[in-house]
Amino acid sequence: MGRMQQKSNQFESLTKPREYKQEQGALKSKQASKFLMNGKYYLEGNENDPYRIGSFLVNGFPIHIRKRKTPTEKLPLLFIDTTKPKYTYISSLYQQDEQNYSGDFKGQKFSLYLDLDGHSVKISLKGDDK
Repeated sequence: MGRMQQKSNQFESLTKPREYKQEQGALKSKQASKFLMNGKYYLEGNENDPYRIGSFLVNGFPIHIRKRKTPTEKLPLLFIDTTKPKYTYISSLYQQDEQNYSGDFKGQKFSLYLDLDGHSVKISLKGDDK
């Protein structure tokens, strides 16, 4: 093996892990965008389930805002999940002020504005310039 070819192989082995990590990040972002997108959504209430605040649709997926039966210091009262295509826990909702919450899903941080009187939810992905 010549010197030039040997240096080339060393360089490839150094760059491959970095490329893999970038692909992993892109995968996380795609998974997050399946359930979370910037936008304002209509919030439907639910009188039948005392633990469900309401639901809204993102990309055809029903996203539910629910109350925990027993919140703790580390797990706040509200969280979001989806039941389609299978149950997926998305995030706890950490209250920032009266109507603003923050969360994190697969590395994607987001803020959620909950307007119960106006029956709406607004999601803003952090670090997304759109």
